[in-house]
Amino acid sequence: MVIAPQQEIADLVKELGWEGKIGIVHARLEQGVLAAREAVDAGAKVLVSRGLTYRMIADALPGIPSVEIKLSGYDVLRSFLEADAFKGRVAIVAQQEVLDGFLSIEEILGSSSKLLKIEIYDDRNYAAGVSEALQLGAACVIGNQAVVQEAVRCGLHGLPLNSGREAIKSALAAAQAVLDKLKMQEANARQIETIINSIDYGILAIDSQGETTALNAEARRLLYQDGEGQDREAAFVKTMLRRASENEKRTGLVERFGPRTEVVVNYLPITVNGAVTGMVATLQELKQFQAIEQKTRQELARRGRVAKHKFSDIQSKAADMQRVIAEASNFAHYDATVLILGETGVGKEYFAHAIHNASRRKNGPFVAVNCPSIPENILESELFGYTEGAFTGAKRGGKIGLFEQAHGGTIFLDEVGELTEQCQARLLRVLQEREIFRLGDDRTIPVDIRIIAATNRNLWAMVQEKQFREDLYYRLEVLTIEVPPLRERKCDIEMFVRQFINLYNRQYRTAVTGINAEGQALLLQYDWPGNVRELQNAVGRLVALTGAGEITAEHVRRCLKHRLPAPKSAEQELRSAEMAIIQQVLAQTGGNKQQAAKLLGICRSTLWRKLKRNH
Repeated sequence: MVIAPQQEIADLVKELGWEGKIGIVHARLEQGVLAAREAVDAGAKVLVSRGLTYRMIADALPGIPSVEIKLSGYDVLRSFLEADAFKGRVAIVAQQEVLDGFLSIEEILGSSSKLLKIEIYDDRNYAAGVSEALQLGAACVIGNQAVVQEAVRCGLHGLPLNSGREAIKSALAAAQAVLDKLKMQEANARQIETIINSIDYGILAIDSQGETTALNAEARRLLYQDGEGQDREAAFVKTMLRRASENEKRTGLVERFGPRTEVVVNYLPITVNGAVTGMVATLQELKQFQAIEQKTRQELARRGRVAKHKFSDIQSKAADMQRVIAEASNFAHYDATVLILGETGVGKEYFAHAIHNASRRKNGPFVAVNCPSIPENILESELFGYTEGAFTGAKRGGKIGLFEQAHGGTIFLDEVGELTEQCQARLLRVLQEREIFRLGDDRTIPVDIRIIAATNRNLWAMVQEKQFREDLYYRLEVLTIEVPPLRERKCDIEMFVRQFINLYNRQYRTAVTGINAEGQALLLQYDWPGNVRELQNAVGRLVALTGAGEITAEHVRRCLKHRLPAPKSAEQELRSAEMAIIQQVLAQTGGNKQQAAKLLGICRSTLWRKLKRNH
């Protein structure tokens, strides 16, 4: 709001294009103060005025930002030229900064001015300044509106010292900057208020005098819950002041707020340039704190414990493999132990993931443990956990074991045949009793888990050789599936190669389009003792070697090197080509030999003979 002591100022504000954007009122002195109060009540944030009216408004409304329309150099120059044209003696009655402006102009123009310079220390003693001018023989007085009116009353000529366009424009720009800053501060304050009221624990902040500077809704609820809030807040603030004076930071203190409420309190001093300027306290109800702590422990235990694969991720054209997938899918619905047998690299872990995701435990944790990867001396402590001080090097507070982390879900013990005899005995107890006890503890902890075990070893042979507990073997072999090796389902090789090429194209940013028939035939000749994992690694190397275009037989030979059989005779090559065609047709028919024989134009017995000869 602009409070204009002169109509000319109001008119200039409008000429500058501010009309309709800001409030403008013509009022001066006491009427100007009254207009300012009304403007603030109506929502004005910044006040703009001039001279004595400005100072009266600033005194009356000290909490409201105000901007003064000051004289510009142009205003002083205009008044100087008017005074220079006057025939009689002229006095300038103003404050020192205005007098300095006239003196500067005299020096610049080299004028032998007849100006009398009379300083007034405050706009309110303008009458004394005019009286002094009259005594010094001045016929004309330059000053603000109050000075001019007093000069005229005394019979003198008055020249008003007005603010021009430049001064008004500068004052309005300054007022807009103040308003912008106020809006930013208000937005920040609202944002902070929203933040502290949105969090689920209390915040109380005070300054160095004990005045509350922040109090969110949760802190108010905790302090004022039983009608004794004012006394409790006063006592609490007193404690905060004491801790602030001692620059004392304390965390995790449990204090009683009312007969039924305990609160966890943290005290943090607020320091600026090394000096304590206040204190902030956070308050959280103890039962809420305990619930969050328990949830956090569970979340930390389960982090990363998620099954990634489903049965839809396991695909095969081989009849034997399809049967195994169907069996595993069926077993998933029964909450019993599953033993997965198969050579290294056949995908046993895929089946474990898929069984978990198809079971009623799919929303629980899936904890995968590769038994050989954990050193023997710490395997037991990793599986079952331990208490504080259970052994040298034990973590403070102990550690939760993998069986506990799997509570409510599934634990997958890969290569279970590698477990030590002691671990086998403890695993047997878990299977029998569904409870564990941590190392160094005699307290049993019940666990609700499903165990899926896998091994590439012949457990029964290990039992015969006394390398594996017979009773544990029978506990594990409740539901058993055996994943066939890749050499027994070579009809899947083409599918795997295609999938792995797409995978590594994305990973390596290559543009391999596929593999030619001769290269594919070479892959079919190899028995893949490392199974699908070995094939995946080989395709990764082939994609890196090729980069773009088609993988050729030469690429395959370079990749597999000495793994491929020696070059064959012409007859052997013919048989190999024949066998490659048979394998492709078998893949098309899903392993149906009768349909394959029909497509090949041979009888079924001939097909059997060729397969047996090339096996």
